[in-house]
Amino acid sequence: MKLPKMRRRKNRSFAYRGRRLLHIDLEKETSHLIELSEEESNQLIGGRLLALSLWERFASFDKLEPSFFEAHNPLVLAPALAADLEPESCGSMTLVTKDPQRGKLAVSTVQTSFSTALLNCGYSAVVFTGRCRRLTGVTLDHDQVEFFDAESFHDLPTGETKHRAKIEHILCIGPAAERQIPHCSICINNQNIPFSSALGLVMGLKNVKLLGLVPHVSGREGYDPGRLGIFKKRLEQSLRFSALAQRVHEEGDVRLLEKANTFGWAAIGTHRYRYDLRLVHLYERFDGRADTYSLIEALALGANLEIFEPSRIAQLARRCKENGLDPASVGVLLGWARVARKEGTLSFLPDLQSRLVANYLKVLDAISYGKGSGHQLGKRLDQLVAEYGGKNGCYCIGSQPLGPFDYRALPTQALLVSMGDHRIVLGELIRGGHYRRGKVKRSAAWALYLQRLWGAQESVGLSPYVDLPFFGRWYPHIKGRRSRFAMSALIASISEGRTFTAQHLASAGKRAWSLEREINRRLGWQDPPFAEQQLLDGRSNFPKSQVVPLALLRAAYHELLKRW
Repeated sequence: MKLPKMRRRKNRSFAYRGRRLLHIDLEKETSHLIELSEEESNQLIGGRLLALSLWERFASFDKLEPSFFEAHNPLVLAPALAADLEPESCGSMTLVTKDPQRGKLAVSTVQTSFSTALLNCGYSAVVFTGRCRRLTGVTLDHDQVEFFDAESFHDLPTGETKHRAKIEHILCIGPAAERQIPHCSICINNQNIPFSSALGLVMGLKNVKLLGLVPHVSGREGYDPGRLGIFKKRLEQSLRFSALAQRVHEEGDVRLLEKANTFGWAAIGTHRYRYDLRLVHLYERFDGRADTYSLIEALALGANLEIFEPSRIAQLARRCKENGLDPASVGVLLGWARVARKEGTLSFLPDLQSRLVANYLKVLDAISYGKGSGHQLGKRLDQLVAEYGGKNGCYCIGSQPLGPFDYRALPTQALLVSMGDHRIVLGELIRGGHYRRGKVKRSAAWALYLQRLWGAQESVGLSPYVDLPFFGRWYPHIKGRRSRFAMSALIASISEGRTFTAQHLASAGKRAWSLEREINRRLGWQDPPFAEQQLLDGRSNFPKSQVVPLALLRAAYHELLKRW
């Protein structure tokens, strides 16, 4: 992909457009603007790299103990560089904070219109420090920050919070996060964010119920509209080369389940099975107008609990969203509860072996509101296992729940998860990625390459699904490495009016990954042990016996890392 030729052969063809950060002190209920210099803007770009840099700048590393109630733990929101441009695939936002449970950085990147609204308010990033004395809501307008008492929003579901606030763009927490339930999540513009428990906990501890945006403009044009149109056409053309990519673009990532039985990567029945023909119902009977759930929700709240009716899964997904519960964490929790109740230690729970959704809804409400049969489950997974048993049914790393995948079919993803990275390796899902003897370095090389690519894409704003046609054709062979970064460089050049190269974006991706690793090292975090029996036991109902020697993968990864 060729980079745009600017009107003059200079590194910068247009004047620097100026970018501003907003620092909000919750304790004093004050705010002030910080102007990014041109050099900082070019170096930090936006999104993931900018968010990590700001967290390091505002964090007080000597005051991050639980006794401070996260007052000195910043919460950073950074829209991607090109999030306010027209293409839908560019609207991502990165959120960064320290995980109170695990002691490491929690980084989540979300494709949402909230990022566009934040840039339209005039802010390239927002940093929250301190802690409110009472439950508080914050609204942002152009050059105006308003704090208001949110006690009347206490215990309200996320949907009702949005309705009463009467704000189109809103980030909020539900009753679970207000009570610091470890399985909580955040909700952004009516979208429940998986693996966001740390963000929900920090917002609950800071007493921030919601953040609302009232943008004063609606998007902007790039510096080269002609090239922007060509970029959009190329994205559309790339989808035509992959029927699956086209269906994912139109119907959502739940269509990836078409490949689940082929390669055996779906966790079914509390990770007991890998193959089930009923998985077809999750995407063939899926109606986007009536049933709304994502790939993670379909697996965690559906296949994992042996529920294959789309309407029932949609019910569970809606209740998780309303109560502010993380679907991935809840899927592991309910799967463990099914096993432990069989052993007789959770007799106070209703029957969870049946497909009666009402029983699950009662348990979810009890966890979220801290009362009723099942409120005892509002603890960390490792604490529940120590108290009630059922270790064989708990699929987590320490206190962090695993995603609803069978990692024996996903060696590269298993390697990333063992290091705390829950992003999905699309190439393995659609082309298969089971371990082959002597191929450990290839899987480790893919992990390093993807971490750098994701760092670049999340800084610019590109969705990982733009790579779906590419990975569907070439994976597991690493071809066209430069072209992936060139696409990010193209949209960055169009956004900023200066020339970005593929090498520049590759360097930015590497810096984002290195900075996150360095911050985690300063926090004293180390890679947790992965339960080997979840990877080395090849027995299942899948026709092929597959294993993942994680120790060999980690050794190959760190060997390549030294060269890198």
